[in-house]
Amino acid sequence: DLILTDDNLAHLPDGVAVGRKAHDNFRKGITYYLSAKAILLVVFLVPLAIGLPFPFTPIQIITIELLMDLASSTIFVSEGPEPGLMHRPPRRQARFLSWWVGRRILRNLVGLAATITVVYLASLTLGYGLAGARTAALATWLLGHILLAMNLKQEQVPLLKQGLLANRFAAGWLVGMVVLVILMTTVPVVQMALNTAPLAARQWALVVAGAALASAWLEVCKWLRITAS
Repeated sequence: DLILTDDNLAHLPDGVAVGRKAHDNFRKGITYYLSAKAILLVVFLVPLAIGLPFPFTPIQIITIELLMDLASSTIFVSEGPEPGLMHRPPRRQARFLSWWVGRRILRNLVGLAATITVVYLASLTLGYGLAGARTAALATWLLGHILLAMNLKQEQVPLLKQGLLANRFAAGWLVGMVVLVILMTTVPVVQMALNTAPLAARQWALVVAGAALASAWLEVCKWLRITAS
């Protein structure tokens, strides 16, 4: 429903712009949230299939769920409009959970799910123990899911072109996740609360590279579209 607060028809385009921006951000936020759920599912299925312990403990799953909910509700709600918002034709009414959304979820989950799994398995293979492997997987998730959100909040404009501070909530979440990862790998009280352990240098390299590269290809695709146009 639409409620007009005055009788000036010149304000109708403003109302349409607000509605389109809200619909875009809601769609992107829900798609991101479902993608994150799918990532968790895949990350658990792979170790189950090969007979290894799960990569996250119950308290870590609770932490992930809490942070994922907050990230999707703050980053995407506060995001600005897409370029050319008012030059689009009216959209057709359709169910939100469509094949298009399903393809987007599949596209979004591949990189981060694969990276978390590789970091977890590599840590076990290198002999860092179950606690160390789970910590590396959790750190990759914490950093990677925010970088994924930052790459998804604008579908057309590359993140580097927007600027990391274009969305203050996203920038704040990224800083917060970096601080949390440092605390959970260095402070004993936090380690006890989250069942984490210190990380070795090779694990840090895997975590940082994996979290950055997991969704970097989305950024590359945006630059390629800009170059082609």
